[in-house]
Amino acid sequence: MIKRTELRNENEPEDIYSEIYFLINENQDLWQAAGASLGLAGGFLSPLAGIVLSLIAWNIASENLKLFLNEGSAVLFVISLPLYFLGAHYLDLIEEKALEDFLPDKAL
Repeated sequence: MIKRTELRNENEPEDIYSEIYFLINENQDLWQAAGASLGLAGGFLSPLAGIVLSLIAWNIASENLKLFLNEGSAVLFVISLPLYFLGAHYLDLIEEKALEDFLPDKAL
């Protein structure tokens, strides 16, 4: 199986973050680009929001609200991994489509 990194042009980026940015911007009309962006951004931002909820819960005296905020922060921490997996899956779909466009007659 041919990897995208083996088909690099001289003007394409070398590091992984530039590769992700390049793939998403190259295929802006695809719904996979939106899924990849939302999955990776949500996977990054949900633990940060969970940390904020935990910090707020530590400073609140009400036990009912503290329980609610702690549960919310736990959910945000747990949901980050599925969001990362979803974003990675959509990136794989984008890369597969880019390879098909680049090598339409070759079997992947």
